[in-house]
Amino acid sequence: GLKWSFMPKQSDGRPSYLVINADESEPGTCKDRDILRNDPHTLVEGALVAGFAMGAVAAYIYVRGEFIREREALQRAIDEAYAAKLIGKNNTSGYD
Repeated sequence: GLKWSFMPKQSDGRPSYLVINADESEPGTCKDRDILRNDPHTLVEGALVAGFAMGAVAAYIYVRGEFIREREALQRAIDEAYAAKLIGKNNTSGYD
């Protein structure tokens, strides 16, 4: 898609970062909040796939301040991914 087209085709040696915007500022949309609330593991998995595909060294997820329960659900999913060694240093995939 259009957003992927902004990624350099070949690395110039600088690190790449994945930034995920879960702000949900588009009028009339509820998809971000629904994913964060009901299926945060899918977001973590998607971040892993996208980050690997683009060679990212880190991922950052923006969650709007009003989404307290959603942020807590996402944090639990991230903590579980760390505990399962899916993310972080010395993870099972070999991808930090």
